[in-house]
Amino acid sequence: MLNGPPLLSRCISLQPDIYRFTFEYTAGHYYWTDDFYLAFGKKGTDPYSWEPAKEFYDSHTGLGIIFEEEYLIFEITEAGEYVFAFFPVRPEGDLCIIAATVELAPEYDFNIKTVDAGTFARLTPAYQLSGEITFTATLQNKGKEADVSGNIELFLNNNPITSVDFAFTEMGETKDVEIKPVLGTIPVGEMSLLFNVSIESGLSHEWEILKAVSDSTFAYDNIETDFFDGIGLYVPG
Repeated sequence: MLNGPPLLSRCISLQPDIYRFTFEYTAGHYYWTDDFYLAFGKKGTDPYSWEPAKEFYDSHTGLGIIFEEEYLIFEITEAGEYVFAFFPVRPEGDLCIIAATVELAPEYDFNIKTVDAGTFARLTPAYQLSGEITFTATLQNKGKEADVSGNIELFLNNNPITSVDFAFTEMGETKDVEIKPVLGTIPVGEMSLLFNVSIESGLSHEWEILKAVSDSTFAYDNIETDFFDGIGLYVPG
């Protein structure tokens, strides 16, 4: 499984409790995929015997370099000195750990990591927005409370159009929630899609997508290879 030596942290003194390990990293170069996993164990033990605490595969599979923040919620049952390690699985990539912190995990802490808007272009003809459209919201439960219920409400130009319930069942869970609104007739001009996510404790988080709607058909015609967000990357030879 291992193809390279791990990157080890300094020893950290931990007491029995629930903690959050947060780290920032860059990954990816040309067509390489940066696969790695995070593990930890007591000082003086063999890092190669530690079980993966969280795995990151296919974190990058395209051109360019990405920047990400990730986290691990974990429980310590025995006081001691602990070491954290990043194990590269594909060392031909360009994985770089920028910063890492360990802190007591809060009871509640969640956010929207991203919302996948499908193939929306920056300028989209109105007729392509009619009917049912699927959005995927990636939610992060960054607190130690495992059983958390909530709701995603979607607003189109400040008007509520649909809502979806969700529930976290694991401590530190990340999950995808699909929202499938029927947008109806969209007026030409700027379109605002606001995703408001809230949980029972009262915490809430918003994610807004702004797009332009045209009355023409030439702005976007299901081109997926040579255009990104309505902007041409290059002209095929």
